[in-house]
Amino acid sequence: MMPLSRKPARRMRWVTLVAIGICTFMLGLLSGTSWDRQHGQQIEASSKSGAAVDLLTSSQEQLSRCPYPYDRHSIDQIREGQTPYLFGGIHKPSCRHCGSSNTWSNFCRFDNTLPGNPACGQDRKQWLIEGFLEREFYEVLTSTPCDLFQLLRGHTIWVVGDSQSLDFSKALHCFLHEFWDLKLYNISSSEPRYAPFLKQLRSAQCGNLVGGTRICYMRADQPHTVLDLIIPILLGIGHPNDLLLLNVGLHYSPHYETELQKIAAVFQDQRSTLPKLLWMDTPPQHFLTEFGEFPKDFGHPPHMCWYIGKYSNHDPLRLTRDHQLTTTDPKYQSIVEGGWRNIISRAVMAAADIPVLQIWNESSALWNYHRDNGAGWECTHYCFPSAPQVWVYHLLVKLRDLQSV
Repeated sequence: MMPLSRKPARRMRWVTLVAIGICTFMLGLLSGTSWDRQHGQQIEASSKSGAAVDLLTSSQEQLSRCPYPYDRHSIDQIREGQTPYLFGGIHKPSCRHCGSSNTWSNFCRFDNTLPGNPACGQDRKQWLIEGFLEREFYEVLTSTPCDLFQLLRGHTIWVVGDSQSLDFSKALHCFLHEFWDLKLYNISSSEPRYAPFLKQLRSAQCGNLVGGTRICYMRADQPHTVLDLIIPILLGIGHPNDLLLLNVGLHYSPHYETELQKIAAVFQDQRSTLPKLLWMDTPPQHFLTEFGEFPKDFGHPPHMCWYIGKYSNHDPLRLTRDHQLTTTDPKYQSIVEGGWRNIISRAVMAAADIPVLQIWNESSALWNYHRDNGAGWECTHYCFPSAPQVWVYHLLVKLRDLQSV
């Protein structure tokens, strides 16, 4: 593994930014949390009463509470046509938002008849459900929003990354639709002390859920954005009991490994201050190239999406029932291991004892679940419900596993 970079100019800029972040963090401790005052999210009060317990060591009493209980679907009900909650199923036994005309309510129905909605359509959704039934991938079909909410209650979940991470945050909001007020707030309007950092981001918004819970998204395409902007922001407005879901792998960086090592080192050094980091795999692309990656000479959409390994006479990859990829062609061994970006990031995070949300394998099989983003078909972003909903399921499982350790 490459050693940490020690470029003086870059290091001085980073040290200065961290110093600013620490200073503003201390000011925040002295003056209270403006976000909580403005939007009524009593995070500090919840913490004092025991609601904001450690994200990875929540008690059984904490996990047993859910403000909107859900009836769990049986596999027989799914086979008979009941829509899984992850795939847009209506809250049962009752619902708060299912009749709402709110933009987010419409989006989270995954109805492709609505203009601008990146929904897969009923046929592809049904094919996906049938495929999971055939593989006996039952839990993704029977999970309820309470299963996830009980793990997140009282915490802020920071989703940071590119447009794939944005889709992940949307999938989280949709799954927890009944717990949400269906509004997004700009963080900069509530945290003016951090405006110099926040205004440099393309997006920085939070959604408030019940129980002092929030889902926040901040845009970062490159590792240096995490180092220069995201970490100073989180030193100020983050909390060590928050969760940070981070991925900045899709947009190529020539210093990817070195920059990831810097990020991992900061989170190692600041474990008592920064949110808990959960690194997320970079999802696969399915362009008509041998390894699925977007070639710069392909031009603008529309594109044709295809399974990885288009030069083989058949699909060279197989997905097993226990979510493992296999291949009989050694040419695709790197794909079985997660693709080159994830091979690098998994090694870096493992060395720093940082957990990884591995979503590559299940996503690799969903080559025909991409979408038209308005300019034509493209093979990076996935339609809803498909891969982003599977990522939410894997997050549920990962948090549950981490709490049991």
